[in-house]
Amino acid sequence: MQTLSMELQNRYAEQSDGTFSYDKTFLERYSALHDSERISAYIVAEHLSECLAEPGRSINSSETAHFLSVCAILVKRKLITFQEIQNYILRIKGCDDYAGNPI
Repeated sequence: MQTLSMELQNRYAEQSDGTFSYDKTFLERYSALHDSERISAYIVAEHLSECLAEPGRSINSSETAHFLSVCAILVKRKLITFQEIQNYILRIKGCDDYAGNPI
């Protein structure tokens, strides 16, 4: 029988589309149980680190909002620090569809 950690890692690998939107959904889906909440957060934190390892990634405004939501969840669960978020933000080239005009 697979451990919960392996099961969640496999689900993430099979179902993830590589977006922060999916990461947020994954965190929310597995937030009900303490063990799955902790494991899902570790999985997403690892993806975040890998995804933003190379500087210059551009994301759209929707993904930017999901990225910040994911960061907030991971900070709340004490898996990343504010300084790490700052470093991630500096690696992002920019927001593809930001027009500079507030709504």
